[in-house]
Amino acid sequence: MKSFLQGLVNSLRVKVFIIVLGFCFVLLLITTLVTSSSSEITTTDNNEVQASIQTTLATFAGYLATLFFTVQYIPQAWLNYKRRSVKGFSSIGIIIKLIGSSYLGVNSFLMGEALSVVLYGAFNILQHLIFIFQFTLFTNQRMYLLCILIPIIPLFCGHYYPESIQYSNLIKPLSQITSHIPQLIVTWQAQSTEGVSLASQHLNLFGGIAGIYMYSIFTPKSFFTRLVYWNSMLQAISLYVLAVYFDGWSRLYYSFFSFIDKPSTITNNDESNKKLQLSGQVIVGGVNDSLNNSLNNTTTARIINNDLEAPNGNGNGE
Repeated sequence: MKSFLQGLVNSLRVKVFIIVLGFCFVLLLITTLVTSSSSEITTTDNNEVQASIQTTLATFAGYLATLFFTVQYIPQAWLNYKRRSVKGFSSIGIIIKLIGSSYLGVNSFLMGEALSVVLYGAFNILQHLIFIFQFTLFTNQRMYLLCILIPIIPLFCGHYYPESIQYSNLIKPLSQITSHIPQLIVTWQAQSTEGVSLASQHLNLFGGIAGIYMYSIFTPKSFFTRLVYWNSMLQAISLYVLAVYFDGWSRLYYSFFSFIDKPSTITNNDESNKKLQLSGQVIVGGVNDSLNNSLNNTTTARIINNDLEAPNGNGNGE
């Protein structure tokens, strides 16, 4: 019965994953079909219907991307919380991402970007601030709390120097690219992706695909806004490659069927086994030493007793 229920849960996860992935690719397919058929539509009414459908799908894709990015880091935050550790997760990368998301959220709001883009930036700020608190809690380094003030910088610059926004828009895509480098370095040094939630990267991938579709219909206020979505997708793919390289295909395969990563139990079991073996050796060694000491003491006592009893046994013959 237990195996049946487990199989049922796994099959449901597979179905959900297939539906989500299929939906993203269907969006891209619809875009291709609608675009290719646009040359064959000649009436004004049909053109208006087509434009309406495209606008609706693009708007929906934008909010879908925002949804993916909103919940993107929940699996990573949960993994850190369950482990009570941020080992394998780059703090430098998160600080750089917080800088980029702060500029994206503030600048997109001041420039009047699509609401989905503004929400994407705002929720990104919130998620990265949660990680700042986790780094503070699990490393006992309060210096991380200073990063809470980072979002104030773009707000000040954008409000008092609005002409700087066209240049500061570059910060988000640059921060996305550069912030990923420390995470890749940490992963390479650890020779494992156990500290990274692949479930978060799946959401990153889906959000990137949906965002790319949205801006295949809409024209962004800035080219760098579109670059953000492409970069999200490429980041996920790069961590997939490292996961396969260091941890094998099974790590990537099973991550698609579990949307909340579980802390690695293999390493913990190995360490506990080693501790048990060492403690066992110490106990056995201690028992052996005590037995040897007791045997030596018994032998020594017998020798002394024999030496003392020997004259008494031969006393009449002195």
